[in-house]
Amino acid sequence: MRRPRLFTRRKLTRRQKLYTLVPSAIIVTVVVVGYLFLRPEPAQPPVIRRADAYDIAAPEEVAAGERFTVQIDGIESSQPEVLLDVVTPYGARLIAAVPLDGRATIEVPNDLTEQSGTMRLVAHTGIGEATGTLVVTPGTAVDRITPLAGPRSDVADTEDWTMVVLLPRDRFGNIVAEGTPTTLRARRPNGDNETIDAEVRNMLTWMRVYSGTLAGRTTVRADVGDATGAEVEVLEVAGPPVPFELLGPALDGRADGRTLVTIETEQLVDQYDNVLPDGTSVVFRTTGPAGTATQVTSTIAGRATIRIESPTVQGVVTVQAHVGEVLSEALEVPFNGDVGRFDLSAMYNPAGTRVDVGPVLSVLGGFVPDGTEVVIRSSLDEITATIDDGRVTVTIAAAAGDTIEAELLGTTAMTVLR
Repeated sequence: MRRPRLFTRRKLTRRQKLYTLVPSAIIVTVVVVGYLFLRPEPAQPPVIRRADAYDIAAPEEVAAGERFTVQIDGIESSQPEVLLDVVTPYGARLIAAVPLDGRATIEVPNDLTEQSGTMRLVAHTGIGEATGTLVVTPGTAVDRITPLAGPRSDVADTEDWTMVVLLPRDRFGNIVAEGTPTTLRARRPNGDNETIDAEVRNMLTWMRVYSGTLAGRTTVRADVGDATGAEVEVLEVAGPPVPFELLGPALDGRADGRTLVTIETEQLVDQYDNVLPDGTSVVFRTTGPAGTATQVTSTIAGRATIRIESPTVQGVVTVQAHVGEVLSEALEVPFNGDVGRFDLSAMYNPAGTRVDVGPVLSVLGGFVPDGTEVVIRSSLDEITATIDDGRVTVTIAAAAGDTIEAELLGTTAMTVLR
């Protein structure tokens, strides 16, 4: 018995053979073409140019914004082109030229010389190169020279100063050459004119302008050759004040707890009699029967003013002010009692003693203000009440024969229970 075949061999038709061979041929073709095009090129030996192979001629200095010519000699006849790299402080440009009889002449345009500084020239061909340098010098100063002053204020004491800095530039924005003379002109608050000369050093000019003794505005401007610019103002202000006094009311105050009393400084001036500027802080400190208080205010036209409330009891209020470390003389403001009449009566009652206060009149003869507090005391109790229309009635615990005492605005009235 024959073993059955696992596979049956079929004979392919011509078309089927064609369909089988064509994809294989395509794959082989792609592989061959890819190898031909993608295979690495053999490494080329590096080109080594001979340094200083040519003579390069250029001016040593060129003014900013001027064109100049570079001449390159000694170029081999085998080199059809020479390239010149112009390297400036702000970038580089490549210029090509065709040599003739071993010489190439290249004109560098003026837009490459607008920035001052050192320029490097590199001429090269395929087999040689040469280098050279030149300096682009800045031009003369142009207008719009603005003095930079700081600080913008100083003390008018002949010792304080402000610094003025100049950055003079040419028409391309380059700082002018070292050693260029500059002149600063200052007009003082008193109208005097002052001139300060200096030179450009390390790309700038700086100078100190010392203050005078008169407060006001100092105006400065600068000249560099024929160029000038805007004016700048510097304030000269008064220095610390000299010791000063305080001014109080002409009459003694009334200790009514409601009247406002004005205290002010005399006009504050420095050692050269300059009035201190508006807004100068002044600290007032008051000490009196009501305790101690502090007020901070500012000057207007050289004076500082505060208002203090009169105490409710008679006594003296002491006021002192200081500006920085400068203290004023102490000012004492007396406040007298303002009670002209103070009636008090009481009727004993074991269940509660009735106390009548009033009328209470001021020195002028009118009722003391409504709301004025009165303190009523006995040996057993103490009550605080407020006056209304000059009077108040309270009930207080007290013993027979007790002394009833009432205190108002620093004035005391007493009565004995019968």
